[in-house]
Amino acid sequence: MASARFRVEPDHLYVGRVAVLPAYRRRGIASSIMVWMEETALSVGRTRIRVSTRMSLLQNFALYLKLDYTLVDVQPHPKGPDRVGTRVKGLTPGGREPRPLPLGEWK
Repeated sequence: MASARFRVEPDHLYVGRVAVLPAYRRRGIASSIMVWMEETALSVGRTRIRVSTRMSLLQNFALYLKLDYTLVDVQPHPKGPDRVGTRVKGLTPGGREPRPLPLGEWK
């Protein structure tokens, strides 16, 4: 019904391809996956998560906004006309977050 990939990097946990089958969406499954990813990151000593999604997938944008991820970069998609937004979340209270991109920089 759902899946995700992750990779432990030297200074963060990278999460990609979070997917939930259409019949199971809007039940909190993707949010639960991301909570598990955050717990996993902390368990391997990482205090930051980085996730990239296509900017055209508005439901993904809304999900990560709701989960307090900050948009920090937007680049052209390597295989098409879309753009890829990179979002970051710090997992420690009081940690400094990167500067969010101003609205005009990612349109």
